[in-house]
Amino acid sequence: MKDEDSESPLMARLRKVGDLTLTGSKPQGLPLSEIKARVMAFMLANESMSAVIAFGDSVDKDDAPEGLKHYDPARELLKDDSKLDEILMLVEHDINLREEALLQEAQEHQSSYNVLLFGVAAKLARDEPLSDALRGFVVQHLINPPNFSNQSKKKSKRSPHDDERKYFAIKFAAQHGLNPTRNDEAKHRQSACDVVAEAAIELWKMGYAQFSTGYGFDSLRSIYKRENKAGKTSCG
Repeated sequence: MKDEDSESPLMARLRKVGDLTLTGSKPQGLPLSEIKARVMAFMLANESMSAVIAFGDSVDKDDAPEGLKHYDPARELLKDDSKLDEILMLVEHDINLREEALLQEAQEHQSSYNVLLFGVAAKLARDEPLSDALRGFVVQHLINPPNFSNQSKKKSKRSPHDDERKYFAIKFAAQHGLNPTRNDEAKHRQSACDVVAEAAIELWKMGYAQFSTGYGFDSLRSIYKRENKAGKTSCG
C-alpha cells in the first residue's frame, strides 16, 4: 500500500497545496509539457495569492504606488467576474475591521475608495444599516465623485512584487531539473526562463491579460539574475 493511500484527507490536501510552492521536492524527469502545465498552475496560484496578501494592508501614502499594497475589488472583478463572492467576502471583512482607516485612505487612493463602494453596495443589497460615516461617503459619492486620474498619473511606479512573482515562477520551474537560464551559445536548450515565458503565452491565450507583457526570455533572465543576486527567499 502506498503512503498516499493511508494518509488523512487533511494530509492529502496539504500535500496537493504544497506541490505548488517552493518548498518540498518536485518530480524530476517530466516532459517539458508537464513542467509547463505545473508552472502555469503555480503562476495562477501566485497571482491569486497576491491579491489576498495585498488585501487589508494599509496604503503607504508616501511611498507606494496606487494599488501596490491594497486590494482593488473593481480591478479584481474586471479580471475575473466569477470571483464576485470571494471579492465581497474580502471587502466586507476589510470594512468591518478598518472602516475609519479606509475612509481616510479613500481621499487619495482609488483602491480604498472601491473597497468602500463595494462594501456599501453589498450592505444596501441586503438592507443592512450603514454607519453615519458610510452614509456620508455615499452622499458625497453621488454629489461629487472624486477624479483619481491625476493621482494615478503621478503614482506610476512599477510594483516590485511583479518581478518577485516572475522570479519565484523561474525558481519553481528550475526545481523540476531545469537550468534557471541559458547563455547565448545554448539557445537550443530549454531553461526555466524559457518555460515560464511559454507558460505566460499560454495563460494569455486563455484570457489572463496580466501575462500579456513582461514575460519575454530576456526580461525574465534579467529579473532572475537581479533577484537572485539580491538573495530573494521562497514565497511558498
